[in-house]
Amino acid sequence: MVATFESLHAVFDKIFTKFNIQEVSNRGCKDSMMLAAGHLSSDERHAEKMCDAALELVTELLQFKSPAIPNASFNAYITIHSGKVMSSLMGSVLPRYCIFGDVIPTINALHASNKEMQIMISQATYQLIRPSGSFSVGKGGQVKMKNSKKVDYYWLRAKIDPGYRK
Repeated sequence: MVATFESLHAVFDKIFTKFNIQEVSNRGCKDSMMLAAGHLSSDERHAEKMCDAALELVTELLQFKSPAIPNASFNAYITIHSGKVMSSLMGSVLPRYCIFGDVIPTINALHASNKEMQIMISQATYQLIRPSGSFSVGKGGQVKMKNSKKVDYYWLRAKIDPGYRK
């Protein structure tokens, strides 16, 4: 079992390194990872990189073969939201990189409505990636947050070949 998780995390690390994405501490969602991009530098393409990484992660998970569990399949619920955050390294014995801000409750509300092996993106992320024309995106719906505010979401379907335009 340890070998399986080691192999799985090697896949994650390869993708996260390729797209300059960092795992951050996530106390709100059990059994999940929270990732961040663009928070350490002003990378204008951070939303596109997160979408590219998410698509690659789904592909890798569908192809992943466990070294210890031959017929195992691994699933993910991937939710991407964009917004302003503050970040800090917290703790001294086992330090964790944490992010804070209004994006956290939004991402948690969206994530709770997500579907297995689908990539849900918020309206804010959609607005950042739309000008590139590089992604196929389908309309999702709305999620109601605890404060009764509604957040629109979309389904990220695929990367579009840059040479293909209708």
